[in-house]
Amino acid sequence: MPSVPRYGDMFGINTAVADYEVLLAAVQSIPPPVRLAYAHFDILLQCLKNDALRDELRLCSMVYVDGVDARMAFRLLHGGPVAAINATDFHHHLLASLAARGKRIAAIGGRPDVSERLTRELVALGFAEDRVLVQHGYNQISDFQSLQEIQNFRPDAIFLGLGTPKQFEWMQQHRDAHFAELIVATGGFLDFLAGITPRAPRWMRTARIEWLHRLLQQPARLWKRYLVGIPRFVFTLLWELIRKSRQ
Repeated sequence: MPSVPRYGDMFGINTAVADYEVLLAAVQSIPPPVRLAYAHFDILLQCLKNDALRDELRLCSMVYVDGVDARMAFRLLHGGPVAAINATDFHHHLLASLAARGKRIAAIGGRPDVSERLTRELVALGFAEDRVLVQHGYNQISDFQSLQEIQNFRPDAIFLGLGTPKQFEWMQQHRDAHFAELIVATGGFLDFLAGITPRAPRWMRTARIEWLHRLLQQPARLWKRYLVGIPRFVFTLLWELIRKSRQ
């Protein structure tokens, strides 16, 4: 793999591919403030019909490719090797790096009743307890008390686990607030970290079918994303490949 990320357009979003080590080094080399996001197939599809989401992703410092479907699309559109990056695993790498450097971390997301558990998990990863701030994800984006608490805490990094598009709406509304040098859109990662949502067994992750485990765990919430979204993504990709071949 290259020693720097490769970039390529994916449905109007400039996306990056790299292995974990290269991706982490690239993020750390970006001058702050850094806005980091991932793009799996569902986010890319949402960008086709949500202009505000697409615009916010375009303003991010880096958007890296996540998931087997998006990696396949990148490979077909741009060729070359594409490292098997998983956003959940990369967020663990990023947290470990922040903890090792004694950084202050704010985690925003999840249910109110799991905040203590999430704090314990972050401390277990190496953060000092007084360098951890956890807020649940049920506050309004503009909630004054929550924003004041963040400002007073002065985090080095904020992990947003608010889901899409809410986490990107949070980024957009507070772009000029300069709450932290690094703000990371993490989707459902905080629920994985707190143990609320179990991850797939390692063999399923190795086989690149973690999506199937998530579908079986939460069929009512995720059936449309996977059973409708994946065929739609493939069709959209094929159309993009045809359009590109005619240029």
